[in-house]
Amino acid sequence: GQNMFKIKPSGSGVSGASQADTAFGLTSGTVSGLLETGGYTGYIQNIGYAQFTFSNLAAGTYSFAWAYAAGDYQPYNDGALISIVGVNGTTGQSLLSLARTGLGSFDQSGPSAGSLILGSYGSTDWNTTVITVGTTGDYLVTFAAYNWTDTSLDPTFFLSASTGSFTGTPAVTYGGAVPEPSTYAALLGVGALGFAAYRRRASRRNKAQPGQP
Repeated sequence: GQNMFKIKPSGSGVSGASQADTAFGLTSGTVSGLLETGGYTGYIQNIGYAQFTFSNLAAGTYSFAWAYAAGDYQPYNDGALISIVGVNGTTGQSLLSLARTGLGSFDQSGPSAGSLILGSYGSTDWNTTVITVGTTGDYLVTFAAYNWTDTSLDPTFFLSASTGSFTGTPAVTYGGAVPEPSTYAALLGVGALGFAAYRRRASRRNKAQPGQP
């Protein structure tokens, strides 16, 4: 059968943008620079994440499927991220927002190009994102869901190799359209992951960090 990850912030020991930078291997100030700007008053709180190391990941195109349920209301603008960092001599880093609860009905853009903006208690259907690896090398890849301003109601971030079924009604109430699969390719000069690819390699190369959702 096919595996799926379910990521929630509850129980994580990582809290705040600075700790997220350290946990994800990002340069200091990267998370706050993406999320704590542009009118989004408040701060990132606890962060749940799944993290994988890819050794000698070949240049090419990779994909992963994801769905997101906010579980909270404005202005508790929780969200989901993907981080890709070159390691062991591979240079470069990227941090992208996939989905986030918005500031209000006027909010039409997210922290990253193609980021879905949800209304209160919003959720998405399953989406597929395709990312191009520009350079063969070693990469640390992190998928994360975070609470914003408070920690009372968790978001839920689902990840898999391919899209699943959705039993509810997607409640994306405003914001941009679901990004086309190629949306993120141009943004990731350092490369990225493919969920379909790394599920096949899991037993040999990938190491999930213990204690994470």
